Amino acid sequence: MQGEGAWCEGRRLRVSSESKLAQATVGTADAYCFRDTKQTRLLNSLHKTATLVRTYPDAFGHLMAIRGVLDVMVDPLAFVWDYAPIKILAQEAGGVFANFYGRKASIEEGTAIVGNTELVKQVRRLVTASTTTRRRSGP
Repeated sequence: MQGEGAWCEGRRLRVSSESKLAQATVGTADAYCFRDTKQTRLLNSLHKTATLVRTYPDAFGHLMAIRGVLDVMVDPLAFVWDYAPIKILAQEAGGVFANFYGRKASIEEGTAIVGNTELVKQVRRLVTASTTTRRRSGP
């Protein structure tokens, strides 16, 4: 029931409380997803900034963030069926589901960042910086 939290085997799920990206364990989609969406600068920035970056496929990585095993999950390419349950579960676990662009957290945009509010903000700043850099330096 909405508003009663996210649970697994009797245990309440909570996103990580880590507030610094430099100390975070970050989950990402496969490298080809970043390459295919022209987001390799973002992937490189995550590797330079975070303590550890691990790769997890689609919804699995987001669920790891919802359980607090990962501090934040960053996914530049997935589909509505991957994200539909994730948005609700993230909110119920005290976290945020956000897109790379725009203000509306849409499961239809094809991008997602899942984690606590502070880490999601920091990742979105990296998204903006990597996009701005790409515009200045060309394709």
